[in-house]
Amino acid sequence: MSKPLLAIVAKIKSDLLPQVLSQVIPPFESKGWKFTSDPALLEPWQKAEIHSTLETHSSRSEVPTLCLCLGGDGTLLSAAREFGSRGVPIVSINLGSLGFIASNAAPQARLLIDHYFEKKLVSDNRHTLGVKLFRSQNLIAEGIVLNDVVISKGSLARMIEMDLSVQGSEIGTLRADGLVISTPTGSTAYSFSTGGPIVQPELDACLLAPICPHSPSWRPIVLKGETMVKVGLQSSDEAFLTLDGQVGYPLLTSDFVIVEKSELKITLLQEPNLNYFTLLREKLNWASR
Repeated sequence: MSKPLLAIVAKIKSDLLPQVLSQVIPPFESKGWKFTSDPALLEPWQKAEIHSTLETHSSRSEVPTLCLCLGGDGTLLSAAREFGSRGVPIVSINLGSLGFIASNAAPQARLLIDHYFEKKLVSDNRHTLGVKLFRSQNLIAEGIVLNDVVISKGSLARMIEMDLSVQGSEIGTLRADGLVISTPTGSTAYSFSTGGPIVQPELDACLLAPICPHSPSWRPIVLKGETMVKVGLQSSDEAFLTLDGQVGYPLLTSDFVIVEKSELKITLLQEPNLNYFTLLREKLNWASR
């Protein structure tokens, strides 16, 4: 029987990383786990004085048993794309400054791992969106997002003109700096900064949030989860399609993007007493006067 494999995705530049590694890796070592990560983790791995072998992702083809994410929300989005999309559950410890998704604080890191082995953590299954980019009727790119799909203009470009349709019904032509199409998980990310609503992550929904629309009548819209959204680019000097803020594609006039619910869910392992509204109160400072 093969040993269980732990994949580690980490924010390498975090000063907390060696300390947290020294706390969370020993329980896995004592149970005979193997470890794999990006080669950049080798330096903090050594600083943490861990003697187990750390293999690189490129040298392994097997699917890990668990993904340990050490960082902020951006790090977790990377972990979701690389491992969560393959059905690997993710345990996250927040080394960042905010952490809506990676919400488990570093001081509780060892306790969280102990609870994992005691089978006390619960599965938090997050909805995702599937994205397809077409050019001249040909599919040229596709992907899955946990947070959002963003269509945006370049830094010096004029507004983008986009034709929007939902479930085959035309909404209209949006003239704006861009558009965010978000999952409920992503409602506290870019969509939130555009004035979009906060949506509980477990809801089966999709959000459309215009970025600086020319007409104030364009407002954020919440759609049911199985809705298909089509965005056709009518005119733009420079525009980009970005998936979860990490993978990007330049757009040309007449390109169109189709976004719809994906059957894939990303599994986050959480403490059972984690309360979403407590998290919002803490992260958004709602308790302060």
